[in-house]
Amino acid sequence: MASYKNLILLLAATVVVAAGYILSGGIRRGTEPMGAGSWQPVERVEEGTAPGEGLSGASEAEASRVILADLSSGPEAPVGTEPGSGTTVIYPLEVDLTLLLPGAVEVPDDVMAIGADATAGLEGSLVGADGEPAKGGVEFIYGPNTGRKIQAGARGRFGASDLLQGASIVKVTAPGGKVAVREVVLAQLSVAELHVSFTSVASVAGTITDGAGDPLEAAEVRSDGRVVYTDAEGVFRFSAVPAGKVLISVRKPGFATTRRIVGVGFRQRVQPGDFKIALGEGTTLEVGLARSLGSISPGCAILTPAAGSGASAVPGSGFPWYEVNPVGIPRGGRGVVEGLPLGAVAVRAFKDGALAVPSSKNVRLKSGATNVVVIDLEPAPVVRGVVLDGGEPVKNARVIVEAADRTTVSSKILGQRSPRTFLEVVMPPIPGAYQTLRTDGRGQFEFSPHPAAPTAYYVTATSKDGTRSGVGVVSRGVKEIAVTLGDAEVLTGEIEVELPGRFQGLPVDVRIQGAPEAQQVLGAGSELIVENLERGTWRVTASWRGIPVVSGSVLEVGEERARARGSLPSGAIQGQTAEERRRARGF
Repeated sequence: MASYKNLILLLAATVVVAAGYILSGGIRRGTEPMGAGSWQPVERVEEGTAPGEGLSGASEAEASRVILADLSSGPEAPVGTEPGSGTTVIYPLEVDLTLLLPGAVEVPDDVMAIGADATAGLEGSLVGADGEPAKGGVEFIYGPNTGRKIQAGARGRFGASDLLQGASIVKVTAPGGKVAVREVVLAQLSVAELHVSFTSVASVAGTITDGAGDPLEAAEVRSDGRVVYTDAEGVFRFSAVPAGKVLISVRKPGFATTRRIVGVGFRQRVQPGDFKIALGEGTTLEVGLARSLGSISPGCAILTPAAGSGASAVPGSGFPWYEVNPVGIPRGGRGVVEGLPLGAVAVRAFKDGALAVPSSKNVRLKSGATNVVVIDLEPAPVVRGVVLDGGEPVKNARVIVEAADRTTVSSKILGQRSPRTFLEVVMPPIPGAYQTLRTDGRGQFEFSPHPAAPTAYYVTATSKDGTRSGVGVVSRGVKEIAVTLGDAEVLTGEIEVELPGRFQGLPVDVRIQGAPEAQQVLGAGSELIVENLERGTWRVTASWRGIPVVSGSVLEVGEERARARGSLPSGAIQGQTAEERRRARGF
């Protein structure tokens, strides 16, 4: 009996000591570096319960409170914590923030928001010649996103989630003057990947011949921004070529400009006998306008392979249409394109204040002569606009006119049944769906809405120095618009993501509009706060190892901080074992 009582007393004493340790120890809340400290309690009180209630004798009417350990500074960190990280969680929480509607733009109820169809994404990485992640840039040089630039961060990662659908040509640059030119195909609601490394590069050599198989000397060959010429044997060579799908284009007077894509592996050597390009006969096309109608600005034309033209419309082969489009047509003159392949081509002409009749004209290009096509015009409705600042006209302001649902309007203008056509051929921004203008000395401009535009156009005006801007909406049937400039500085706000239940650090990767931010370790007891977000409507999604944490919360970002709440899986709270960490790092 005595031994039994002693055992009971010993167990009771143990419970008391353990409770005292939990309630008196702990690590302070915050994100301070590891150092001297102790374990301290952190209270998480359920909604409706005041701090301090429920510690003893909580009734059913009282909400429960959970005591959590918050890791910030203390020698008794969780067992297996990585040195200096304050956490045993090795997989990051991935957070994506997407701007759905800018707050500065008032959108009519029956009009699609500007940029709402820009839902394609691109993400990738850049490695420099030294084998380390490199800061650099990705610029869209051909395709619907022409002019868009994306920057790679300190870890060499880049991305964007607000791109227009379509095949595109991008130029990737890295320190030391390194350049790679690649084609990417962007589809709506999906993300394409592009990874470029200037380490362990390859070499590409090839042979250029005519249609009879005879070598062509002095043919111009371009790749990755470099130009070389073939020797007497028709051979060209490029060294230090980044692995991937390498674009090669060849030009020589009298022959059709030809484009090829060759897949190249790391440190691979492509030999002249393994890569041959035969050039076909080329010809010239002149494009003119039958009448001088519409605005005083020049016209332009878009050339596309006509139905039945075969391989010229297949990505990775044939003619690089993106290098000639759009074809400028000077007033009273003709636009001239050389090096076109023989066969059928569709010509569509554009001019403000006029419409082409017919909208598309097919021409069969023949050899031995200059081919000519003249497009007739008829008057078209015109929207006249003015840019004002403080009631005064603004001359030489930059004006962007963009159709709502630009992707669909572009395909309709080109006579395509589906926007998927843009996935097959690299096309420029299509006049009638997107164009840039300048105001005259009276601050005025004009443009012609295309009949294919079903609802409205957005008109964005920016002063010459870029400090003042304004946006207007031209609904269907409207003939005049005034755009008033204001401060171009974008108002910003914040989003806070609440992640309850954590007692140690959590690695976090944040992407804003697809662009990766620097990775951070969120201290225990700290909520994730993302600052400097443009005011408007945002969508927040978060996941941990593919497990949803925040499932597409839509928030209004304004003066007050917007909040979303997530639910972390146990692995993001408890962390991973030493064995799991070892396997994840490949040790």
